[in-house]
Amino acid sequence: MEMDSMLSISRLDDVFNPILASGHKLWADFIVAMVAHGRVRLTGPKTAAEVAALSGEDKEKATKKAIDVLQKRIGCIVKTRHDWIHNCGRPKTVIQKCSYGEACCRVRDVKLFVVTLDNFIETHRLA
Repeated sequence: MEMDSMLSISRLDDVFNPILASGHKLWADFIVAMVAHGRVRLTGPKTAAEVAALSGEDKEKATKKAIDVLQKRIGCIVKTRHDWIHNCGRPKTVIQKCSYGEACCRVRDVKLFVVTLDNFIETHRLA
């Protein structure tokens, strides 16, 4: 994995699903841990209790929506970071501005994502 470029959030399934115990899928199981943190920016407006109270198709839709929100947020942060790193020396490219507050939120979001993902993988990986 360290040899691969992990700039695409969609590649995480390919990397982590093979090391998870049978019956576990990265996004479908991991999103429960992320929703439990209650960060609307990362998983959308539904709380863990609201999602747990749903059943059937409604629960599946809420889970998919939370996964979509998380992937878009983290994907946007990764893309912005990539653009800053690789486009700073190109005067024709306008770099996206970011306030101090936005930067702090992005750092907190990435930290929460990484720590929660690490804990999830350690708990659910193959022995």
